Amino acid sequence: MITLELAIRFSSPSSIGGKRQLLRTLLMALSLSAIFTLISLLFQLQEERIDLVKSTTSFPVVATTDEIGKVEDLYPGVPLFNYKEESVLLSGIPFSVRYIDEDYKGIFDLIGGNADALVLPLYRRGAVGDGEVSMLSLSGRRIVGEKVEVSGYYVSPNRSFDQMYAFLPYESAPEYLDTKVAFQNDVDVRLLDAAGISYETWKEKENVLYSALLLEAFLMIFVLLFLFMVVFLSLRKGVRDFLYDKRRERLSLSVMGLPKWKINLSFSLPILFYDVCSMILSVIFSLFLVKGAYPFIGLYGEGRISWGFVFSFMLFFIILRILDIVFLLHRMPGEVYCNE
Repeated sequence: MITLELAIRFSSPSSIGGKRQLLRTLLMALSLSAIFTLISLLFQLQEERIDLVKSTTSFPVVATTDEIGKVEDLYPGVPLFNYKEESVLLSGIPFSVRYIDEDYKGIFDLIGGNADALVLPLYRRGAVGDGEVSMLSLSGRRIVGEKVEVSGYYVSPNRSFDQMYAFLPYESAPEYLDTKVAFQNDVDVRLLDAAGISYETWKEKENVLYSALLLEAFLMIFVLLFLFMVVFLSLRKGVRDFLYDKRRERLSLSVMGLPKWKINLSFSLPILFYDVCSMILSVIFSLFLVKGAYPFIGLYGEGRISWGFVFSFMLFFIILRILDIVFLLHRMPGEVYCNE
């Protein structure tokens, strides 16, 4: 009990450094809020980019099999749909053509016309042409080109998808093309492995993009962590001064017979108290910054904090501070517990 009473006493601004400690608390809170804001925005933007890819180009899991009923039995109630795909030349321009039906769940909007024949991206209309266009398969199974009627145009939220894909009715797909069964959500692929069904996840198909996103996140975290360490070390002097300035009080408590670990704890808790205050303030600042900055990024939606990262970083911060306090206490035992 006396340890807590001493900790509360030494936690007062006048005892721990007054305005300087409050300034250090504010600076640490601003430093942490900058890290939390930038990382939260980065993770949210990456998540939206991944969701965009998974809803247009590469679905979460795509199995390649003609035994559609077998896949449905393995995943009862899981939303899935079928399509076929091949690479072609449309008017000499390379495209991936997807043969789809009304159950296709990929996201795109039909702009004029219908999906009875070839549906082209609206952005490539001028390059490919109107009316009828020539289509030449690049699979090697269909050598002679053919004329295909253009029945409509589409747009999707993924501009890179619009540059590469066109659509045709499912019933017009060549028999030699494999049927692809796409899942709308991530599923346990071990069931497909056990059944001997080949599949491809979005990470495998988009391995270049996925690697780039991981590298982007790693570099951002590394840079921000480095900047945080610079701020942490620059403000470390205040902690060291506090422990050094209170050496007389430490000696007095030691003479009174208080155990060394209780003395150390009494002077460590005030430092940790202000660190907790810094973290609470940083979360409050981050909430306002994320919600305020998100509309200016050019995307819709509402900004949100990456709580997993925030709590992990807070734990790292507290552990780092505890280790630093232990190190400082260990470096000056004579000055603290012996007569001057």
